[in-house]
Amino acid sequence: MKGITFIGMPGAGKTTVGKILAEKMNCRFVDLDSLIFEKSGISHHELMKQKGEGELKALEEKYALEIDFNDIVFSPPGSMVFSEKVMEKAKNESVVIYLKVSKDGIEKRLGENLYKDGIIGLETKGLAGVISERVPLYEKYNDFIIETDGLEPETIMFKIFNLLKII
Repeated sequence: MKGITFIGMPGAGKTTVGKILAEKMNCRFVDLDSLIFEKSGISHHELMKQKGEGELKALEEKYALEIDFNDIVFSPPGSMVFSEKVMEKAKNESVVIYLKVSKDGIEKRLGENLYKDGIIGLETKGLAGVISERVPLYEKYNDFIIETDGLEPETIMFKIFNLLKII
């Protein structure tokens, strides 16, 4: 079965929905932030602080390219769309779903964790700048878009089931 890859901003629901969806589909869930922590021993945010955004992007790309996207639900960081290699692989091996969330939605969902989440570009560009930089890439690489503002994770999951005609 072709895998499912979520793209979108932090707070869009990629990890939360991904875990639920993988369980319902009886397949593996891969969260790239968790994988980076397992392999490096430090969080995504700490890695960015210690080694810089460039090193974090390089590790994200390296580990993502090692993944077989078939038969998984994959939740990469929102910055993954900057890697053309990873996005080409994701498009070939999975269905790419853009979980779209507004700036207000991100701020509401992440709260004070917004600046502790290791969001590449946030300190220099601010949230609005990061969003404006990434949205064109999310729109370029997606197969489907689901707006997640105000929706519970289970509702988003059912939208995905309907979209993919899984049920």
